[in-house]
Amino acid sequence: MKLVKVRPAVAIVWLLLAFGLAVGPPERAQAWDNGTASTPPMGWNSYDSFNWSVTEADVRANADYMRDNLRQHGWQYVVIDWAWYYPGRHNNSPNQDANLNPRLRMDANGRLLPDTTRFPSAAGSNGFKPSRTTCTPRG
Repeated sequence: MKLVKVRPAVAIVWLLLAFGLAVGPPERAQAWDNGTASTPPMGWNSYDSFNWSVTEADVRANADYMRDNLRQHGWQYVVIDWAWYYPGRHNNSPNQDANLNPRLRMDANGRLLPDTTRFPSAAGSNGFKPSRTTCTPRG
């Protein structure tokens, strides 16, 4: 049996053609039609940057930044996370006084209200409504 010499370049072309024919043309990826989001929820979370010491001014500044720089990329949520009810402004004030009585503000139904030293617009029984009203028009 006589062996045929094949040039390396020709062999590579044949292999590429054979591979291309065997694999076939690429198909478009199909998205699931089951309500699954195409991206995760995208937003800013106060705890990631401020722990529990976030203030109303911090939240508004970050909401403004998101509106101006991130909204066009799908960012849409502002979350005031964890311990927004703790008293004190950017310090490590405990959750109770010297007699171990809680220093938390609550409404008549026992629901926690935001700390007014950090969220002044929450005075009285306003809660986060003024902050939400301010942030919502920002986008």
